[in-house]
Amino acid sequence: MAMNFENFDVDVLAGRRNQLWVSARSRLGAVYAVPRPGWPEEELREAGTTLRDAVLHADVVPEETRQIGKMLQEVLFGDPEVLALFQRTRGAAADLGRPLIVRVLGAPHEIAALPWELILDPEGGSHEFLTLAPAAHVIRCARARTFPIPTRPIEPPLHILLVLSSPEDNTLPFDLYEEKRSVLSELAPLVHSGRITVDVEERPSMENLRRCISRRTRGYHVVHYLGHASQAGLILETRMGTVREIDAVQFTRLLHSCPELRLVVYAGCLTAGPPLEDEFESSSRDNWKLSPSIADLSVRVAAPAVIGMQAVLPFPTQRIFARFFYSALASGRGLADAVQLARTAIRSDEFVGSYLDWAVPSLFVAGADPGPVLDISAPATPVSRPVRRELKLGLEEEEERSLFARPSSLRQAVNVVSGRSSARTLVITGAPGLRTPFVARVLDDLTDDVSLVLYVHAREFAGAPDPVLLLCEWVTELLTGLDGRDRQPQPGWNGATWWKRVLEEITASPAVLVFDGLEDLSEIASEGLRGVFRELTLRSGQARLVLAGLVDRDDLLDPRAGRYTKLITLRPLEWESVFRWIRWNFPELLRHEDRLLACYKAGLQDDLTLWTRLAEKVASQPTTDPIGHVPSLLSARPEIPDYTSVPPLRAALAHPDVAGKVEAFADWITTLASDHKVGGRVLTPGRTGEPSPIAELLPVESPFTPQYTATDGDTLGWVNRAVSEGTNVLLFDFGRPGHSEIWNRVCSRLKQDQVLLIGIGGDTGDTEPNYPGWCKDVLTVGALANNQPARSATWDPAARKPELFAPNDLAWADPPHAFVDIRPGSYQAALGVLAAALLVWSVDRSLDAEQVRKILLDTARQSSTTRDSKRRRFRALDLDAALARARTRLLVKALEHGPASRRELVAAAGLSRTVTRPLLEGLLADRTIRVVDSGDEKKFELSDGAAAA
Repeated sequence: MAMNFENFDVDVLAGRRNQLWVSARSRLGAVYAVPRPGWPEEELREAGTTLRDAVLHADVVPEETRQIGKMLQEVLFGDPEVLALFQRTRGAAADLGRPLIVRVLGAPHEIAALPWELILDPEGGSHEFLTLAPAAHVIRCARARTFPIPTRPIEPPLHILLVLSSPEDNTLPFDLYEEKRSVLSELAPLVHSGRITVDVEERPSMENLRRCISRRTRGYHVVHYLGHASQAGLILETRMGTVREIDAVQFTRLLHSCPELRLVVYAGCLTAGPPLEDEFESSSRDNWKLSPSIADLSVRVAAPAVIGMQAVLPFPTQRIFARFFYSALASGRGLADAVQLARTAIRSDEFVGSYLDWAVPSLFVAGADPGPVLDISAPATPVSRPVRRELKLGLEEEEERSLFARPSSLRQAVNVVSGRSSARTLVITGAPGLRTPFVARVLDDLTDDVSLVLYVHAREFAGAPDPVLLLCEWVTELLTGLDGRDRQPQPGWNGATWWKRVLEEITASPAVLVFDGLEDLSEIASEGLRGVFRELTLRSGQARLVLAGLVDRDDLLDPRAGRYTKLITLRPLEWESVFRWIRWNFPELLRHEDRLLACYKAGLQDDLTLWTRLAEKVASQPTTDPIGHVPSLLSARPEIPDYTSVPPLRAALAHPDVAGKVEAFADWITTLASDHKVGGRVLTPGRTGEPSPIAELLPVESPFTPQYTATDGDTLGWVNRAVSEGTNVLLFDFGRPGHSEIWNRVCSRLKQDQVLLIGIGGDTGDTEPNYPGWCKDVLTVGALANNQPARSATWDPAARKPELFAPNDLAWADPPHAFVDIRPGSYQAALGVLAAALLVWSVDRSLDAEQVRKILLDTARQSSTTRDSKRRRFRALDLDAALARARTRLLVKALEHGPASRRELVAAAGLSRTVTRPLLEGLLADRTIRVVDSGDEKKFELSDGAAAA
């Protein structure tokens, strides 16, 4: 075989007293054991950290990086004889039209792990770095090899195993379906042409990986790992879906089951990183067999070529690398050429090209030339594509798929609709602005096994006299599209009769039927389709049902169907989830990390489209404060449809001091929500367009003005106007002395209408009643000062008023300055309780007003103080405890339908893992729930009698 490369091999070995020995050889000559005394050991030891930090924070090629490149250049080419040999070899390569391969072998570990990809080109050029030079490659050589090197390219098909690892319990899960789609979409033409096959393992336990490999007679030719990792190993899953750390030795033993393995790609974090700290401290020169990284070990004992990562690459960069690398590999290019093509694509990208992402991938070889892996001259047999029939009626799809940050919920949903779960029906609840895009995303990520997809929005049934008959027509249309056989109802059949026949066929097919917007179903359509939903759920078969809407699954399905259903609740993303998404997708924003939370609170919230636009602006204007872009981004946001059937929580208050500060008060509640891990934003009259807000402050004109004292008639008129606007929480931020039977009757009626009434206790320092606050149906709030009832607080323990105390200013949340010009007292305390009520109620919209009031009182901190020489007990607001009670209630409700794993509970309650974990620990501690082993994974279930309690 003719030589395809011009090799230039360099050995860099560390001796005593900070001395390096450099040897170089090519077919044009050799220079051995050139001493390089006085090399900057400390500076180069920090080189890997510099590279990792620059990539993490998306720094534009910092000057320190060029200094590292200059030092590495001096190490390799500082001796004139070595430089002369390099120049002769490079000239010979150019004369013969061959690429130049610079193969670096470093020892001990700290030398091997240096970022050699940053070495500057000794001949200069606009590319600066040697590995970016045309027809030049910098690769790493293994210090040992324990297997023979295969030399012939593989005849088609090239078998690739794609391993996607994102365990549910990991602190930084990623959207593995997006990553899978990105890789598979690029490889699809090559799969269909028969040149490659791709098997995907997205539940990579060691057992599942062994099962994948055993299904292939000779294993796989390429293994591509995408997931979390370290220098020492990979993060895989247990059979229960939780985190399992696999060290490098264990994983490389698994690779031995692939005797024809040619390449391993570790797209995980730090798989080619520098040695661990304890290896730096120990004598790696004495124990030279230790490997500084899993990539290094793999090329020694398992694969002739390995690609590892020296830093944590953001996912957009990983997608670019995979796209161009595999396209080049499948077209017959050599490994080194494919890696360089991918580097160049990263370097020229408009978003990540100015950063150091291109330097992160490292190519390791075990002595052979990094030539082609696939023999494109051999014939390939095309593969036919699977047939799928789809009918999507009324579906609104978003174009930007990558803007997704609900990986746990998505994984649960895909498992159900793809038939990997025992559940037959998936119930998705949440506001339409969150729910419909999620449903569309689930349908986009269906496996090829699904052959029939029907999506119907409730609007499509409007005016239909027999909605089930209409459904049968749609289903038979899809079935006919699959097999060409016409299906028509017999004369006299109605929808229910025809459905009995259709049901037999549809349950025998790998089908997905989706019904969205169920809260908009008419009474006729709801009654007819309810039977369809129950029959589909109770029938065993391949069909899967998805029900989406703000509805209770118990109202839609037979009680017996509970064990066959899974629930997913979609809530606005809290800041923690948004920040995780930013870290993986747009690290350039991390340069302004201290300002990002302010952008979130200012209105970007969980609108990932706006965060993407912000990242684009920051990339083009790196020194500009990102908060300055928020107003223009918000003003350019497209109008969100007004989902009148799903109104947000609404609150009204009358005090004139808030009239001019309503937006500041809304921002204060939004900040409070963010501080307590509640996603969403509070709307005001001039602030609309949120897909799923926490609440809305109603623009009901206050009856109070500085020039006019409102009468009872004025305030009662204000109450009626507020209630007619759909108020859920009403704050009586006014009062009058003495008893009032009128207000008693009004408050009783409002309580029956499920309005939560909050009133101020007053600040006269006596026990005189303050109406309407002293009405029994009003949750009356007193002022706390230094965690004790203020001396000015009106307090009548005999009347049990106020029932609840709260801080007398708003300094207990950030920012504390929203209402500094409002006098501290029970009014500010009541504003805080109003905010707390909205947050608790937004966590669980199935609560009624009385339940919200009870949660606030039951979770309050009980204490006592001395007043008027008497010991008095009082309750102080505890927002954390109140939110924990509401969230715990969600988990218990989810378990009433049967045992569930941690990840299923996270999806069902719509809570983050960090919020859910301590709640489950508390339920276990008080024996409300217990752990059961279902065989496949650990699950939780209610203890005996807990459901009734």
